[in-house]
Amino acid sequence: MENNISCGIIKDLLSSYLDGLLSDDVKEAVERHIEECPSCKLALDELRKKATEEMACRDEKEERFIKKARKINYYMVGFFIGLLIPVLAIVILCVVCYIRFGRM
Repeated sequence: MENNISCGIIKDLLSSYLDGLLSDDVKEAVERHIEECPSCKLALDELRKKATEEMACRDEKEERFIKKARKINYYMVGFFIGLLIPVLAIVILCVVCYIRFGRM
């Protein structure tokens, strides 16, 4: 079967090809062209490499965000515990004074 699709069209379809968005017929045509065309095969390899690098960068950013969120969470828990201790101490002191001395 002859493959008469231009390289420009194939290169436009490579992102959709990698994302699995092409119909079966178009996917097969792209694959046939890539087998025959070193330039388009190289473009596909470069696109795959770029996608892999972007995914690694995105994963690294997500990991930093999660670490930062956890750190903020720890600070918030510490803040509320630090706030709760004096409030509880005052409440306990008031209850003890009320029990011991009657109304204040």
